[in-house]
Amino acid sequence: MSQMSAWAGGRMAIYETPIWLDGTRPFPTRGISARGWRAVAGPTPDPLDRRAVSEHFETMRLRYKRYSTHVISTGNASWIAPQLLIDAKSESIAVAAFSLINAANCLLEGNLIVDIGEEEIFCTSVGEDEYNVCPAPTESYRKCYYIDCATLGTFLAAKASTNRQLQYAIFRLYLSYQLWCAHYMNFHPRYSPKLYGVTQRPLVHATLAAALTQAYSAIEQLQLEPRPVGNKPVKQGSNWNGQAFADLAYRLEQSGLSINEKVVWTYRGPPTRLHKTDRAPRGIKMSWSVGVVRDEEVDFGDALLGASNLRSKASAHKLGTLAASITPYDVHNVQHLARRVILAEAGLYRSGAWATSLF
Repeated sequence: MSQMSAWAGGRMAIYETPIWLDGTRPFPTRGISARGWRAVAGPTPDPLDRRAVSEHFETMRLRYKRYSTHVISTGNASWIAPQLLIDAKSESIAVAAFSLINAANCLLEGNLIVDIGEEEIFCTSVGEDEYNVCPAPTESYRKCYYIDCATLGTFLAAKASTNRQLQYAIFRLYLSYQLWCAHYMNFHPRYSPKLYGVTQRPLVHATLAAALTQAYSAIEQLQLEPRPVGNKPVKQGSNWNGQAFADLAYRLEQSGLSINEKVVWTYRGPPTRLHKTDRAPRGIKMSWSVGVVRDEEVDFGDALLGASNLRSKASAHKLGTLAASITPYDVHNVQHLARRVILAEAGLYRSGAWATSLF
């Protein structure tokens, strides 16, 4: 890394994080700038220079007992995974930036990758000098996490640093993941056709309800939930209220989404009480839907309305019969919607496609 940048009114400090940038593209040379902080990639040796690699390994092992020289190769290029560093004016700013990056990484993965504590970052150096290796920390070891999406997650965090509402939405979804989440392969129609179902355990009912409510609150935070107009319901049967439809379509369009774009709604096993309600999203069966797999392709607006129904009728208020019917698939569906809404609001996703140029 080049010399640290100076900020008006004081010098910056470099804070080490337990995240290593294991991605498909090198971290931007100039780092990723945000409001109040900057993320940079730590120094690494030329992967073809064996002596430099060995010295780098020995130095890092003094600081991180479980460190390994993780080499990334794409085509003809290779480089050693660098450590994510945060350039900030104070520890509190660095901790806040790290929390946002961690939550953004989890959002991109669609689950809680690792629950990294804020105490796992520490100051390395202060001043205008080059990045210097400090003596080994007093702890027996510090953790190392190689995270595939960390570069994109840092970019998302930087975008959110200038938008408080986007930050709140990210953290609300992150809290939902902390309550309940699962790896995306747990929803694969072939390899995991049905892992979850209705349970009789009240603690599970309360946990799933809270996770679902938090996920939906991320959508509300960005004001992209369906809203009734006047005294008329948003939708009666299969017919939308025209004004409510136009209002939602406009707000979604402002965030780069279409009310008619498609989303997969995961249905597994026999229909539950929630699946039988009038507001449960209805669409076209996916090509892989057979047996216990009943996944459907539904309009985005209908999916949002279905999520609203789950939140208002089953999870947000007094828990009852419908809450006892909530399954992890219902939570996953709402989390997926919230994830897509947040990515669109941040400009990383536009109506069915990822942004092609980010930095």
